[in-house]
Amino acid sequence: MLLKKIHIICFVFLLVIVLTNSGCIKEYSYEGGMIPPSVVDTSQPPMVPPTGTNLPECSSCNSNRDNYEEKRWSFKVGDSLQCGPLDTAILTPGRDAFTFFGPSSCSPITGMVVTVYLDNNILNKDQRNLVLTKVIFTYHTLGLPKYLLSTQRGSLFYLTITSYDHQTKMTTGTFNGEVLSADGTFLQVNSGKFKVKLI
Repeated sequence: MLLKKIHIICFVFLLVIVLTNSGCIKEYSYEGGMIPPSVVDTSQPPMVPPTGTNLPECSSCNSNRDNYEEKRWSFKVGDSLQCGPLDTAILTPGRDAFTFFGPSSCSPITGMVVTVYLDNNILNKDQRNLVLTKVIFTYHTLGLPKYLLSTQRGSLFYLTITSYDHQTKMTTGTFNGEVLSADGTFLQVNSGKFKVKLI
């Protein structure tokens, strides 16, 4: 009986706390009139999407362009070099597919995603020069209805795992192939490279 009274008292106490701490908070809005001079609009206009071969060239991508850097990706379309950090790399539990992605150094709202299916191969041992053809590549800008660049069904796109160390999970590779741009033009991605741990 005493335990039941304690439960009722605790329940009432919690109910009182919830009811006294919740309630309507008055919201204020400014409707009409001129904006006071102390208010500064810090928003930035949305990025205009590049189309075709007019991808922006990043000065930060020109340094170390021939080196493999851990947790980095890069590729070229025409003379335009794109690059950025790899913030995520995921290997499936069956170790027969993986994906990696990260933002562009050119724009924080632009990024690359690569998904690779290993067919009959499994990353359960060291691998060298493993050429893979089931690759989905996209280069996109958030908020835009079309990808800036993307592989299409039937496109020839290759990813080569030049080195996979099963002990450290460090994976180095290259990629290249045909992609469709946002304006409907087919272009070539070349000199693609990445280095990341597949865990």
